[in-house]
Amino acid sequence: MKFALRSLAKSPGFALVSILTVALGIGSVTAIYSVANAVIFRPLPFRDEQSLAWIWSTRPDRDRAFFSIPHFLDLRRANTTTADLAAITPQGMNVSGLGEPERVPGWRVSTNLFELLGTQAHLGRMPRASDDLPGAAPVAVLGYNYWQRRLGGEAAMIGRTLTLNGIPHTVVGVLPPAFFLPNWETEIVAVQSFETDARREDRGTNFLRAIARLKPGVTFRQAQSEFAALTQTLAQRFPDTDAAITAPRFVPLRREAAGGYGSSLLLLLGAA
Repeated sequence: MKFALRSLAKSPGFALVSILTVALGIGSVTAIYSVANAVIFRPLPFRDEQSLAWIWSTRPDRDRAFFSIPHFLDLRRANTTTADLAAITPQGMNVSGLGEPERVPGWRVSTNLFELLGTQAHLGRMPRASDDLPGAAPVAVLGYNYWQRRLGGEAAMIGRTLTLNGIPHTVVGVLPPAFFLPNWETEIVAVQSFETDARREDRGTNFLRAIARLKPGVTFRQAQSEFAALTQTLAQRFPDTDAAITAPRFVPLRREAAGGYGSSLLLLLGAA
C-alpha cells in the first residue's frame, strides 16, 4: 500500500486520470446495464411472454398502421394460429371526480386483454366479458402509479365513480405495479366496447392495435403467413375499404416493448 501510494504521489496527474477513468467506466456500465436490464433482460410481467405478439396492420406506404373494428373482429374469428387476440388503443383521459380535473394517458382495451396476458389485479378485479354487453355500466381500472400518486393508495377507491371524457366509469380494480403496454403510458385503462361503439360497422375507420397469444407450437412466421392470407381474402371481399391493407406484421412483444432501442443498448453496454 505504501509503495502504491508513493507511486501515485510521484505522478498525480496520471493517478487522477486513471481514477476518474475507472470511476466513469464503473458508473457508465452500471447506468447502462440498469436500463438494458429493464428493457432487454428482465422478464416481462406476463405469462409465457415468448408466445405474445404485438400486431401492426400495414399499408404499402407504412408498416405501423391500425385496424378497424370489423377488420379486427374478422381476423379474430377466422384465424387458427392464435389462442386469443385482444384489441387496444391509446387514449388521453380527461379525469374528473377526484377534485381538480386533469388529463392523463390511458388505454381502451377489449375485455379479454388481461386474461390473454395473464395479468391479475393488484386490487379489485380486471374487466370481464360481461362489461362489454349492451347496457353494461362502463368500468375502468387504475394504473398502480396513478392510484398511489393521485389517490394515496386508498383501497376504498374500488367501486367509486370517475368521469372519463365526460362518461361516468366505475373503478373495479388496480393494475399490478409492473404492468405496462408499449408505446404509451398506462395511468387508466377503460373497456373498448365493440357492441356499443358507433364505429362497429365502419371498415374505413382504423384505430386499433392488437396483441395476440400464439397457440402452443405455432411460430411467428406461421401466424403471420395465415394473417396475410386472411387479409388478402378480406381485401377481395371488401375492395372499397380493405384493398389497400397489406399483410399484418407480427412483432414479439419483448421487441415492441424495447421500442427499437434494444440493439443500441447492447452496443452501448458493450462499449461501456
